[in-house]
Amino acid sequence: MINGSVSTGTPSEVLSRRLSRRWDLPPSALSLLRDIDFDVQTLPSRTSIIEEGQRATACCLILDGVTSRFQLTQGGERQIHEVHVAGDMPDLLSLHLRKMDHSLRTLSECRVAFVTHEQIWGLCRQSEEINAALWRETLIDAAIFRTSIIRVGRLPAVSRVAHLFVELTLRLQLIGRAEDNHFNIELSQQEMGDVLALSFVSVNRALKELRSYSIVRLINRYLTILDWDKLVSIAQFEDTYLHLKE
Repeated sequence: MINGSVSTGTPSEVLSRRLSRRWDLPPSALSLLRDIDFDVQTLPSRTSIIEEGQRATACCLILDGVTSRFQLTQGGERQIHEVHVAGDMPDLLSLHLRKMDHSLRTLSECRVAFVTHEQIWGLCRQSEEINAALWRETLIDAAIFRTSIIRVGRLPAVSRVAHLFVELTLRLQLIGRAEDNHFNIELSQQEMGDVLALSFVSVNRALKELRSYSIVRLINRYLTILDWDKLVSIAQFEDTYLHLKE
């Protein structure tokens, strides 16, 4: 288990701890982060943060809860590309995009801190270290997306479900939200299917298989991992893409 939480405190503290985990920020950079003027909002479950085609003027820092990055087909079918947890800035890439090519919505009630693009550009101009740290965050986000392509394109159904469970466990451990390998996954089986490109029936069968071998227990969206090593093996999981050990 990865110890320590990055998801508690003020928005500036959350962001500072998040960036400092992967980049050595000097005191001058940390001082700049403390001066950010955040707009903190509490959003209900299934609330839009920004929709595909809109132009963003701010980025959001997730303080609490779970959000999803997704696209819809012309027929209205949804593909969730990534699930975001506390400490993530899921729309940081909007700094460089004129329009969003995907949507962001909450999956649970979320507390979100918004910071304007103008402020972020000011930070990047004032601190090379902050600029590099934010750039690194977008690169790791892209690595997670690349791995999701392998997951939905090459793994069998039970391995896809196992892989998602392992990834979320590690990411939630990083922010102190998955102690002893149990946590509220916040995803319905239909939403798991939208993440994994599986039907509801296929997700249900995969869960039954994992339960039958006493690998996981899932009750009312509360997941408990009973056999970590078996789950990792079934998932064919390798954690390099998360860059957790740096």
